[in-house]
Amino acid sequence: MNRRAVIVTQLRPLNAKKAQEFLRRLTESITTIVRPGIVLDCSSLDRLDADILDLLLCCLEEALKCNGDVRLAALHPDVGALLDSIGAGSLFQIFTTVNEATESFRRPAFGGVQTAEIPVREVLPSADAA
Repeated sequence: MNRRAVIVTQLRPLNAKKAQEFLRRLTESITTIVRPGIVLDCSSLDRLDADILDLLLCCLEEALKCNGDVRLAALHPDVGALLDSIGAGSLFQIFTTVNEATESFRRPAFGGVQTAEIPVREVLPSADAA
């Protein structure tokens, strides 16, 4: 069975400079991971601005380059509604909790291939730490 690493990190409101740093660190962390799973804990986001939307899309792009995926967790209803209204909601799987999002990577992939137990890593500090 394939082992699949899952990176869990909290996403907080960021300005453009901090968003670039977040993306740089995320990209560095996933370059050595085969099919990385990324869970973004969005519980601290109560609004969606252009910087955060850009960051979400860039995180997804970087994950897809490595045959990975990004899942959003604990999304505020207003943020979810805005994502849907601009057509970006369908790009992400959205879960109520971080645990549900993490567990979603354990489910059988298309073709019935089951992944092995997933090591969960918190590799990025929250935005407040920088």
